[in-house]
Amino acid sequence: MLPERNLAIGGLPRDILSKNGERIRLILLPEDLHLRLLAMYLDYQPRNCFQGLPPIRDEICAKWVENMIHDGVNIVALSGIREVVGHVAVFPVNERKCELLVVVAPAFQNQGVGTELVRAAADVADDLNFSQVWLPVDTTNSRARHVYEKCGFQYTSSRLARELDMALDLAQKPVVPSCAAPQPPPPHAMIASLGLAGHAEVAGVSAGF
Repeated sequence: MLPERNLAIGGLPRDILSKNGERIRLILLPEDLHLRLLAMYLDYQPRNCFQGLPPIRDEICAKWVENMIHDGVNIVALSGIREVVGHVAVFPVNERKCELLVVVAPAFQNQGVGTELVRAAADVADDLNFSQVWLPVDTTNSRARHVYEKCGFQYTSSRLARELDMALDLAQKPVVPSCAAPQPPPPHAMIASLGLAGHAEVAGVSAGF
């Protein structure tokens, strides 16, 4: 679900530069890009590569994406031709805690896009008055773990487990320079206007980097 178009949230839209110098724009997912988001997941190879996602069968993958759009606050990264090359979703768990899922198209991995998506999601969660962002990550996914650590996430479960829990206390999130265009101050208590029904069984995984 999206806030009203005239509401600012999380400093979006914002422009970033990938490590190879390509300009990428981060925006809240508008309705006219739903099919492009689905296309990113249908084109993702190999599927079923991070904790069972993206789903292998096209019809199941399409339903999974539909559920994320309905149940979460969704941010997409757009290339210069408005191709969706990255996606992060924030799902409410309760009034104070939310869960994060982030995926970057293979051709744009290792370019800093995932890091900026995570930072944007944290800013959005902060503006929605959440106090903590939580996510699970596979212990073998060192790339994702590095990104989360860089963005201020800390481990909340034993590092001996196969799947690790990490959390970001939004009151202590790192302050980093922003390249977003100036935006008016976001309103408080925006969560009601988003119409989010609560955490859905669509996440359970943190990253496709």
